[in-house]
Amino acid sequence: MSDLPHNLEPPLNEGPLVDGLPAQSWSGYHIRVADRLNALPEQLLRLQTGVVDGSDAAVGRVGEYVTATSAPITLTSGAGANIVTLPLTAGDWDVAGNVITVPGGTTTTSLIVAGISEVAASLTPPAGGSYVQDSAAIAANKAMAVATGRRRVSLAAAGNAYLVAQVLFTGGGMQAYGFLGARRAR
Repeated sequence: MSDLPHNLEPPLNEGPLVDGLPAQSWSGYHIRVADRLNALPEQLLRLQTGVVDGSDAAVGRVGEYVTATSAPITLTSGAGANIVTLPLTAGDWDVAGNVITVPGGTTTTSLIVAGISEVAASLTPPAGGSYVQDSAAIAANKAMAVATGRRRVSLAAAGNAYLVAQVLFTGGGMQAYGFLGARRAR
């Protein structure tokens, strides 16, 4: 569309007819309008189908995808901790993530709770569909991996999405790391 003229102002200072024939300026105007109208179906089709070349959506556009990962962080048994912090610009985002525990050699795990929150280190109220809980007696030195559900995070101004985990463990130390991904929905 960049090759189409941008000015669609009608030539109001000239009459539409000259000697009974359409004026050159008005003919050009009608051609420009027709070119614009003819280009619309292709432009609308491009909007509906997205890209087919594997390229990323531009920043601020629907489909934009951002991610964050973390190195292992040390946990305290039973305390909520931010595993990953993902900065987001204003907009409507679908966010999902996963948490992987890294227990010490003698550490046993009895519960892992994870979810996506807009409040640091907080899983209350349950994180809007992203909340996951797994309680089982996990043998010493056995890692756990849990995937959160997807959560809508709608921001009027820039903010953060947090991947928060709470792990109950005994017998040694515990670390966890994770991933958060967010796609702009609108």
